Amino acid sequence: MIVSRTFSSLGKHRNYRLYFYGQLVSQIGTWLQNAAQAWLILDLTHSAWAVGVLAFFLYGPYALLGLVGSAMADRFDRRKTLIVTQAAMALCAVVLAAVAFAHVDSVWVIDAIAAVRGTILVFNNPSRQAFIVQLVGRAELQNAIALNSSVNNSTRIVGPAVAGLLIAGVGVAWCFALNAVSFVAVIVALCAMRESELHPSGALRTDQTLLASIGTGLQYARHTKAVAIVLSMMFVIATFGINFSVLLPVLARQTLQGDAKIFGLVTASFGLGALCGALVTASRVRASRGLLLLAAVGFGAAQLLVASRQQPPRARYSWRFPGT
Repeated sequence: MIVSRTFSSLGKHRNYRLYFYGQLVSQIGTWLQNAAQAWLILDLTHSAWAVGVLAFFLYGPYALLGLVGSAMADRFDRRKTLIVTQAAMALCAVVLAAVAFAHVDSVWVIDAIAAVRGTILVFNNPSRQAFIVQLVGRAELQNAIALNSSVNNSTRIVGPAVAGLLIAGVGVAWCFALNAVSFVAVIVALCAMRESELHPSGALRTDQTLLASIGTGLQYARHTKAVAIVLSMMFVIATFGINFSVLLPVLARQTLQGDAKIFGLVTASFGLGALCGALVTASRVRASRGLLLLAAVGFGAAQLLVASRQQPPRARYSWRFPGT
């Protein structure tokens, strides 16, 4: 019974199955690239600061323009938007692979590609999250979201582990190349969906200006207690907690004195725990405030344990490859 409920949306909706398996392949490639890109920057600069700068260029555009992207998701066909953004991110991966294969000697080029990819995420992520309701409808939305989270977290186990082996064996460039190829799966899945089976999500909001749409969303969040609480929690956790992933390559190399394989193992361990949590959530009939608070407290406690490790001294940051 529990197993049936956990995977209910996957069994009932063909479009969601296509999306699920397409994401499964694509997200493995994404984690390959994320791990390889952070390790490459650390390998070139030996600087935790440089890894943080890379994260700023990747996630900074979303922090600045995330509300704009959310409003835009209500103005365009989400399936078509996703096809365009996925193709654009595939192109970024191709360029990054070419840069790595060619041994381009400027770190700022890698940061610039990350900034472009981050800008694409501004439009991709809100459309991707809102699109789920069109795939399964509102009745099974929680189950589908939890399963989608399980995809992200299960691939977070496989992707970094494979990345560690590839980096040690053939180099980071192949991680970027494989990520570019992985986008084919999700693009094909999106194109193969039947529009007649998509659930309605309401009319596209073209009657308001972009700023008015953003204002409407903020007002709704402010006056809806449950939404306001969850968003406030996520703001604090995302700002001060989730960025721990930026320091994982530094933890692996400088604190644990490990190599790319150790980095992949550490990252995969976080993914394993997150996958277990996502499957528990998918098996539940409704969201639980107590479970949410327990998870937040546990997450903070775990970070305090990691923070108790002695921190290495900060290395000098260089925007160029060693020896140039």
